[in-house]
Amino acid sequence: MIEIDERSVVAWREAAADLDIRVEAPCVRGNDGHATAYGIAYVPDFGWPAGTLVNALAAGETERAFATQHGYSFCTLNPHIFGVYDRAEWIALLEYFRWFGAGRPPSWYAPHSTWKDDPLAVEVVRSEMVRIHGSAVELEDWPPFYILGHVSHIGVLQLLDSVPPDIPLEDLVRRCHTLAARVAPLLRSPRRTV
Repeated sequence: MIEIDERSVVAWREAAADLDIRVEAPCVRGNDGHATAYGIAYVPDFGWPAGTLVNALAAGETERAFATQHGYSFCTLNPHIFGVYDRAEWIALLEYFRWFGAGRPPSWYAPHSTWKDDPLAVEVVRSEMVRIHGSAVELEDWPPFYILGHVSHIGVLQLLDSVPPDIPLEDLVRRCHTLAARVAPLLRSPRRTV
């Protein structure tokens, strides 16, 4: 078992209260009633459909393996940065994680986008959505809208062009996550370890 940084636990609790998000800090996850993985926090609405398990940089392979086997996103954070709550840092982190919660994301959530602000790209995406789904879909209600928020318009359009009509939404979402994961390392701040 790893040692849980209490400052980071308190910081996540402060983030939950200030940003109006669900957070369990600290968290324990296990199988058949036995504790298997310990973490600083569990953030159910960000990072992956099952949520994200947050741990310190010193987290071991046990925690990482548990998260992977049970469908969680796994994140290790530097306690020197994320051991004290800073609203701007947490918002940047959570926008990087992406929103996966039910319904609309919190009002502060506005992931950086290189394609959503381009009216031509948005129009092409809308027409691709009709081609793929067979009818118009409200862009903000379409899961890839949030998953692909940080992907360039070229990347989004290439992805959608490769998608066959009537693809199940789960398969499209999986493809979107794959593309987003390929792009994400390029966007990481050198100050932040995620």
